[in-house]
Amino acid sequence: NLAMAHKATRDGDSNYGQIHFIIRQRLFSGLKKKKFQIGSLVKSQKVRMKLPQECIYCASVEHLALDHIIPLNRGGNDGSDNVIWSCRSCNSAKKDLDLFAWFEKKGLFPPLFLIQLYLKQAIEFCEAHNLLEIPIDQAPPTPFAFEKIPTNYPDPPQLVFTFHHKRKKEAARNKLEKEAPGNQE
Repeated sequence: NLAMAHKATRDGDSNYGQIHFIIRQRLFSGLKKKKFQIGSLVKSQKVRMKLPQECIYCASVEHLALDHIIPLNRGGNDGSDNVIWSCRSCNSAKKDLDLFAWFEKKGLFPPLFLIQLYLKQAIEFCEAHNLLEIPIDQAPPTPFAFEKIPTNYPDPPQLVFTFHHKRKKEAARNKLEKEAPGNQE
């Protein structure tokens, strides 16, 4: 679902179409058959290096601090894959809640980039601890709240990859509207 939602939001689609469902089906099938692998966290690091220094949760640039996506006291690590910028307000509100539990509490759907980071860490953790073949209800405790991971995604217009990407798209759309014939002064 994440790959399908990412493609739809990147392309500015208003609904999921046949191509999105094909992407989801092929990726799922490829992962199950071990023909595909998840993208590396290095790719995610490249995205992060291009992002402005702002809160990943609300886009504020005021009173920034580092926040752990998977809180340390829940078993998260101190590595760069688990650390993002957060404003003091969001960091304090999230506390040590699981990422998805916090967004659920706020009544919001998380940015796709955060879902990507969370899921990659969860998969790497499960691979490292030989948990991928164990039914989820029989797995030992982990730092991840698997039951909170969304399985249904809103329509693409309601999703954001990051707030930075959303602003860039809006700026490009506004520029096109200003340059469109009939809108010139």
